[in-house]
Amino acid sequence: MRDEERLERVKSVSNEAFDAVAWEAIGLVIDAMGEDSMSTWDSNATPRLRVGTSVKGRIEERFGLEPLESFHPASFEDRDGSLNLPFQAAECIAMHMAEKEPQPVLLFIQQDEEEWLVADTSPGCATVTKSSDVGNRLSP
Repeated sequence: MRDEERLERVKSVSNEAFDAVAWEAIGLVIDAMGEDSMSTWDSNATPRLRVGTSVKGRIEERFGLEPLESFHPASFEDRDGSLNLPFQAAECIAMHMAEKEPQPVLLFIQQDEEEWLVADTSPGCATVTKSSDVGNRLSP
């Protein structure tokens, strides 16, 4: 039962500051870094970052981070061996990751823009979105 109580705390803390656009950007950064052991979860309407504790040290070293659990006091390791971090910690960690290694993020965005441009100019396709919208979504 302890995990459920701690997850409720993460949910409450996350919902205090949750922003859907920022959450999308966090997911983009995590995906761009290729860290399969990190994932953004929205199960049970709980925005959180999950990190396998077996790779936590490697991730901290790669991105020059303090211990991940130190980013927010509501963070906890669950019975499955995953570190669960609230939205606020996920946002801070994603910002540090993007600052440390901006190239993968920029390449990820560039690939999306190119796909959207192709979709925008293909015969018979409706305009999906303007490529400049991506930069606007991710700007602070």
